Amino acid sequence: MTGRDAARANLTRALAPLLLLAAAGTLAGCVDTRVSSQASPAAEHIAAEGTEATPTVKAEVGGPARAAAAEATSELLIDDTPEGLVQITKPSDGSDFDPAISRDGKFIVFASTQHRRTADIYIKPVGSAAITQLTQDPGNDVMPTISPDGQKIAFCSDRGGTYGIYLMSMRGGQPVQLTSGNTDLHPSFSPDGSHLVFSRLGEASGRWELWVLDLKRPTTPEFIGHGMFPEFCPTAGTGAGGTDKIAYQKARQRGDSAFSIWTIDYKPGNIGNPTQVVSATDSAAINPTWSPDGNWIAYTAAPITRMRGDSQSAGGMSGGSGQIRISSADGSTRIDLTGGLRQAFMPTWGPENRIFFVSDRGIGGATNARPQAWGSTSSGGNMGIWSASPDKALAAASASGTTPMTGGAGAPRGGTMTDAQPNQAQPPEQ
Repeated sequence: MTGRDAARANLTRALAPLLLLAAAGTLAGCVDTRVSSQASPAAEHIAAEGTEATPTVKAEVGGPARAAAAEATSELLIDDTPEGLVQITKPSDGSDFDPAISRDGKFIVFASTQHRRTADIYIKPVGSAAITQLTQDPGNDVMPTISPDGQKIAFCSDRGGTYGIYLMSMRGGQPVQLTSGNTDLHPSFSPDGSHLVFSRLGEASGRWELWVLDLKRPTTPEFIGHGMFPEFCPTAGTGAGGTDKIAYQKARQRGDSAFSIWTIDYKPGNIGNPTQVVSATDSAAINPTWSPDGNWIAYTAAPITRMRGDSQSAGGMSGGSGQIRISSADGSTRIDLTGGLRQAFMPTWGPENRIFFVSDRGIGGATNARPQAWGSTSSGGNMGIWSASPDKALAAASASGTTPMTGGAGAPRGGTMTDAQPNQAQPPEQ
């Protein structure tokens, strides 16, 4: 068995707990070249890095456990609704996920299974109910991102048998395949739109790697380190010496191996300063996304169940309680944007300081009603896209002059902060 084959087999086992998140169809951690129709739209965002892992059982605090207790005691369930909460998409079937916002804030592009079990790319004017289907391939088209000039969409698809990176016009049409022969995910444009960073499953090591390709020479991408789901900071020159910053998630290779958020400085031929910005012992930090000014990073905090195995095993998400948090770019301040009983994940930061994310809010006709059991056929899996404003929470953090964790409404909440851990003298991991 090759390293890559072992990685795929072990990813299947590691992703099993994540399938409780939803019942909509899309790729499942890149385990297979064609996906199961019952896989979760969140599953690919918390893949282990190719090692043996056996889930253990962890009692949950909140989520379904709290809902069950409330049902027994007739407790009124109140969700911590973030400021300015707006529902952007309302799928009646399937789910909408992987949102991306144009720089001018006029359009949202996303993946969806609302019309069939495999995912396609859609575009929708923000504030309009009309949606336009941009892809119609029988395979899965997911993880779209919009070029800074608003003219192109990069996305990944398994239409060629394995997941590769594709590029097409914002108006749709035939996409151009940029990568093939590997498992490539989650493209992100550089601030000037000339390069794409993406994650690749290593052929020999079975580990996730970060690569950057020049759109003028896409056949010769540059390896820059190990990690998953990278995103370029939209503001150019925020790294050392005028380099651009990239945020990504990475699991440790020893000890507590849950995912953390890292940043790295990049320009062609110049890579340095890998820095751990967010880490925690009770949750995996995944899906990093930059604020437009590059001062903040929003991410999903996914409560973890510990896995038994060797030093590369990764914690898996427990069902029912992923939430959006915000960290300052230096890791000194941490804030909760969402909280309560509802799922929230896959954040992306849009203009006018709004954060778009995927949530099960609205299932059952209310934003604070008890969610149905994850993974059950009765839940429907109707995940939609929402947006909220972090202004009030950020203002509360600034006014305190400390490093608080605040609820979505700005109320103080206790929490342990983890300082950023720069690693400036060490080159990217080989």
